[in-house]
Amino acid sequence: MAITREDIARAIEPLRPDIAEALGDRKSSGIERIECPALSRYRVYMVTVFAPHAPIVHYIAYAEDGPPFVLSEDPDAFVAMAAADGGVEIASASEAAAYAEVFLTVTRPLSELSYLVKTLKDVSFRPGLGPDEAAARKDFERTYGPVIKPPAGRKAGDGFEVTAYRVVEQSLERMTLQVSRSGEIESSDETLEEDLPLVIGGA
Repeated sequence: MAITREDIARAIEPLRPDIAEALGDRKSSGIERIECPALSRYRVYMVTVFAPHAPIVHYIAYAEDGPPFVLSEDPDAFVAMAAADGGVEIASASEAAAYAEVFLTVTRPLSELSYLVKTLKDVSFRPGLGPDEAAARKDFERTYGPVIKPPAGRKAGDGFEVTAYRVVEQSLERMTLQVSRSGEIESSDETLEEDLPLVIGGA
């Protein structure tokens, strides 16, 4: 039987009645599934509320026979969801990278502009840069063009280590994630560059 918006709204209402209310109005909200093949029971969704000034985004997880989770800005909730899933199996470095990408997407900061970058072209510089800013951009592109790549994993101990890159406001960060075969994640970040002439604003 297909999962409906109404099913998800009923499940999430005790936890976040505002998200449930938004899901009840198809004209003012949208919902999109985020694929995460490592999960066996849970499905991850992005709920977008079409607010007047800018969309408001929520990330949630739903299972027909399990508690719902609000994943937005909450790495611990993602790990708890994976534990509740009970069937997470990550068998390769590529699977770990895909899993970590979902984790980074749904737990990213939402009060500031934050996004994963997989190539240099993903970095959003401001238009109309002055001479000094244009020179800074060229230096950045020369340095990080060969560095920025899609999330990539390698075997590390009993699990995997994944490296990814993201922009937070005007900084470039390198994320390092330790991913277990059953879905636990520990992450750390390193700021590589600050005060870049990038597009800024709320997420």
